[in-house]
Amino acid sequence: MGRERKVEVGAINIKTHPHSPMQYAELFEDVYEKEYLGKIRGSYYGIIGNMRCIEEGKPKAGLEGFFYRFMNLDPNAPWLNLESRKVLDKDAEGRPIIPDHIKPDLKRIPFVFFPKTHRLVFDRKTISPGSLQRLLESIFAHEAIIQEHGSVDVLVESSHESIERILKVHRKTKLTIKISKPNPDEGSDDEIRVLEKLGAQNADRLEHILATKEKDGLKPDDDTQILMRTARSNGVVFVEGKDEDGEKVEESTKEHPYTKTDSYNPDHLTLLEAVRRIAYDVVKEVLE
Repeated sequence: MGRERKVEVGAINIKTHPHSPMQYAELFEDVYEKEYLGKIRGSYYGIIGNMRCIEEGKPKAGLEGFFYRFMNLDPNAPWLNLESRKVLDKDAEGRPIIPDHIKPDLKRIPFVFFPKTHRLVFDRKTISPGSLQRLLESIFAHEAIIQEHGSVDVLVESSHESIERILKVHRKTKLTIKISKPNPDEGSDDEIRVLEKLGAQNADRLEHILATKEKDGLKPDDDTQILMRTARSNGVVFVEGKDEDGEKVEESTKEHPYTKTDSYNPDHLTLLEAVRRIAYDVVKEVLE
């Protein structure tokens, strides 16, 4: 019997306005079928390499598959022969010839996407939340995607504890809250009011900054804390301040992405199946 393995997942909030579950499903199906590439960093790129419906014929119930991360080599870049220390330019003898459709250093990243809640759950051991965010932002920035589906926001879900860490900073001297328009089908009544407030002013983004030189520091009230909680899934919160010893402190929700772990037996479940099993609980938690 195989030893138990650990699966660690993160979550990303993907938003379009207006939206519906079918629109989110069609967005992912479009990206998959048309093989849109996205850049992660440097020479590393990614693509949705494999995807299917969790329930056959029901894309709105959920999609699952793998992102493929790979190295996209510049065909004109020089190579190095380590034995001779010779630089192999584009036309040099002995330079390897690799077809453009063959890509090295492949990594398969399992994911589950729920169109109804527009949350994507992924394996954090194969890619960091920030790297997956960059990949998706790059894919959704293709002009054809924007024309067909509109602008798409990609936001890493932060942990519930990230807000508590910010509130516990001893002397808060500056608090910055950035929010992109939440979707109307999620969150608390207070968060829905944030959406309504933005909509009433024809705004799709909000930036709220508080600063003080008072020795007691900032004291975020209920309204500010509502904005902070809304930003946990829909933006970012950043605080500057001092600890009890007067040392400079900085905290951000970006530094504390949501994480959930579970164990699984590889004799009975694949890694993708393990991600899917935990994904339903993940969505419940991030929407609390």
